[in-house]
Amino acid sequence: MIPHSSVHHTEQGILLNQPHPDPDTQARLEYDLLQIASEGPRFDYIATETPTLNEQYRSEVATIEQQLKRDFGEKMGHFTTHVLAEAEFETLAQLRYDGDPVESTQGFAYRGHIILRADEQMLQDFGSPYLIGVGLHEGSHIATMGEEHTFITTRQVPSEVPMESSGDPELSGELELNVLHGYGKNRRSDDFAHQFWGEALADSYRVRALGELGMQWKIDASLSMKNPVAGHTIDFTNSSAEADLAHKYEPGHIYLPLKYAVGVTYNEEMGTARVKALSPAFGAYGLDLLDAYVPGLYEDLKNASHSPDAERSFIRKVESVQPGLYPALRNLPYTDEGFIQGLVTIRQALDLRAQ
Repeated sequence: MIPHSSVHHTEQGILLNQPHPDPDTQARLEYDLLQIASEGPRFDYIATETPTLNEQYRSEVATIEQQLKRDFGEKMGHFTTHVLAEAEFETLAQLRYDGDPVESTQGFAYRGHIILRADEQMLQDFGSPYLIGVGLHEGSHIATMGEEHTFITTRQVPSEVPMESSGDPELSGELELNVLHGYGKNRRSDDFAHQFWGEALADSYRVRALGELGMQWKIDASLSMKNPVAGHTIDFTNSSAEADLAHKYEPGHIYLPLKYAVGVTYNEEMGTARVKALSPAFGAYGLDLLDAYVPGLYEDLKNASHSPDAERSFIRKVESVQPGLYPALRNLPYTDEGFIQGLVTIRQALDLRAQ
């Protein structure tokens, strides 16, 4: 039997450090936690035995680990970074995600391991800042979302709130999460949900840390995503101030400061540019907009998985912008459209406050 203190549940979105009031639910949570605990050592062994490319990317690995230790200190616990060739990365990723598609996954963190894909095309196009950025994003999950500990929580999702990318409200129901703001799977559909806040936080940290390292993108060009994301054309600006100004004139258009991109290449001779942004970047920008409006919101979210007081403060601050905003964003699916919708929802809420 696992101590009650290691299994948490929520009421009204607040993490409680106590057993679930229903003994049957508590027993199931503890059983699920035992299953997760039994799978972990196998992953640890395979991750440790898998050959890495760390020597080839020694400078990048050192930068990632030094920055994480400086920013999070003891919250990082004991962690290791593994830069893997694509075949080895996919083997570990499929083990971690139980066979889910991993072709677009560039990295993940699990049990103190930061696992990074050495994507040859991305590295060729965008260089070291790309790999370092992914490492910082994934590593921050360890510190901010309790990767050294496993939290399981349940809550009842109202049937009218679709949790799945399919949008089918009939599939909504009991949701199981490994961390409050982290990923979850709907028991009926096995689709991911509840990742907006956790991914927004990790990517906001990536942007902030790369800024401190002097690794942010800036070019003298007007950029749009070559391939629209979820049907949206994304225009990039060199600064947040430029994005705010552009938004005032075209509130229905989506602008993203260039620092949120994971990579930019610019061909001066041809006058062309290529820009790459991953979906959590839209959540990160939305989180930073909220933090600018309600100072301290980012720090509260950063500490939320370790402090119920910080979590309550974070939720109160989000709700002070617009009642219902916190659950509306929390319930978004883990899709390109979900993160873009999150940014649009935040912009709309802030626009209403400005009227």
